[in-house]
Amino acid sequence: MRYYTINYQDVIVDSGGDWDDFALSNDGAAATTQSILGASLWSQISGSQTRSFLNALFFPVRDSGNPIITRYRCDSPKKSRLFEQKITLNGDCSLTVSHELVWKNSKNTAKILTKNGNLTNQCAQCLRVECGNQWLETYAYSLSIPNEIQLNYSVCPDCKEAATMAIHDARIIAFNKNASGRR
Repeated sequence: MRYYTINYQDVIVDSGGDWDDFALSNDGAAATTQSILGASLWSQISGSQTRSFLNALFFPVRDSGNPIITRYRCDSPKKSRLFEQKITLNGDCSLTVSHELVWKNSKNTAKILTKNGNLTNQCAQCLRVECGNQWLETYAYSLSIPNEIQLNYSVCPDCKEAATMAIHDARIIAFNKNASGRR
């Protein structure tokens, strides 16, 4: 398990668990604790849609005090990995975002194809790739991406819906807590 903590201004103030081991084993020396402490979380995340997605998850946790749990993909070139992310409010209004490995598998090799010129959308949460009107699973493949193809990180409709449901559930729990306290 690994985690990071951000203060109320979304500045990274802590990371732990096997954070550094995971970063270093994935060629992420720039993502070790020493490198990220004091940095804005948003400067560490690629893609405006991904930043907006996370911010949309953070707001109801801060508002209701209830944790939100979502799942996301974080693949390496040779392994498919699914993580569970839990966002928890701390007493000082900071948030701790923990990441627990759910599963990992080895990948086969495939070449990415695009019909949209040299731009392909990839969901930053599930890593599916948009192809026409579909979002295709990539968990079984190690994608070979030609240099001329650029990945645009976005959030697919299924992941947006899952996040909306998690936010809705957190607000229902908060409403029920407030309603039971007024009796």
